[in-house]
Amino acid sequence: MPQDYFQLQGQTALVTGASSGLGAHFARVLSAAGARVVLAARRSDKLAEQVAALQAAGGDAGAITLDVTSPDSVASAFAQFEQEWGQLDILINNAGVAGDPIKFLETGEQDWYHIIETNLNGAWRVAQAGAQHMVRGAAGGSIAAAKTLRGWEIRGRSTGRQTERLLGRAAARTRIQGSWR
Repeated sequence: MPQDYFQLQGQTALVTGASSGLGAHFARVLSAAGARVVLAARRSDKLAEQVAALQAAGGDAGAITLDVTSPDSVASAFAQFEQEWGQLDILINNAGVAGDPIKFLETGEQDWYHIIETNLNGAWRVAQAGAQHMVRGAAGGSIAAAKTLRGWEIRGRSTGRQTERLLGRAAARTRIQGSWR
C-alpha cells in the first residue's frame, strides 16, 4: 500500500491571492491534504465561492479579505486570522498582479508602481507579518512565496516567454521557502 507523505492534519494554512488561479489551486491542494485553509484576497465574492467549494468537498475553510498593497489591510487580516484561527503553520504568499505581457515601451510609471507595490512590497509585507505571527506562536511554520516571472513585450517578442524557454518552466517560477523554529 503506497504511503501518502503529504499529510497536513492539524495544520492551519493562509493562502493569499486565493480568489482564483494558482492561489485557489494551492488552497485546494492544502485542503485535500487535511489542512485547515484560510483564503485571502481582495475579491470577497470570489473568496466565498472558493470557500464554499472547499467546504462542499469536506474541507475546513474560511476567508479573510486582504489587500497586500495596504499595510493596514495586512495588519487587520493577520489580527483577524489570529483571533479566528489561532496559530499559523503554513503561509502561501501568492498574491500578485499579472495579465497579458506588458509592452515595455508602453509601460507607464503608474503601471510599474502598481506591479512593484503588489508583487514585491505586498509579498514582503505579508511574509513579514506571517513570520512575526509564527514567531509569536513559538511553534514555527513555513512560508512559500509563489511568483511567476513575467516579461515585457518588445517588438512582438515577449521576454517572459524567452526567459521561460531558457530557464525551463520550473526555474522560471521562483520559490522562496523559509522556516522559523
